[in-house]
Amino acid sequence: SRVHKDGNWHRTVHVWIITSNNEVLIQKRACRKLTYPDMWDISCAGHVESGSTSRMSAIRETKEELGIDLSLLELKKVGSVRQTYKNRDIHDNEIVDIFLVYRDISINKCHLQKSEVSQVRLILLAELKLRIDNRDESFVPHTNEYRLMFQILGV
Repeated sequence: SRVHKDGNWHRTVHVWIITSNNEVLIQKRACRKLTYPDMWDISCAGHVESGSTSRMSAIRETKEELGIDLSLLELKKVGSVRQTYKNRDIHDNEIVDIFLVYRDISINKCHLQKSEVSQVRLILLAELKLRIDNRDESFVPHTNEYRLMFQILGV
């Protein structure tokens, strides 16, 4: 909360889980979240805690938010982007380390952290790209990240 109040740059992680059917697991943020409440977001996201690495944070956040255990070997770091968000008392300056995981997921087996995530679903990458290209306002606006990921994933 202090880094958001002060506007300090800090590191976060985003995890994209992609299935063999070219679907991405997306989550709907809980309605009580301070930033982008009740909006669709990438598979998993969170802050890198002091003394932790981005990889360890990606594993921790995926377990906490979705109940999915990942291994270090599954995580493929594909890049980093910077993003800024301002709203009232929140001034969020993030350096986002982006990870890709290829795994077939059953959304019925996800155990959601209700304070963070209200719902998950699978969406075809092509449909996600179409929605982002059409500026669908139900999605968190990760403009630079979407551009990078669609290029990497060949969509």
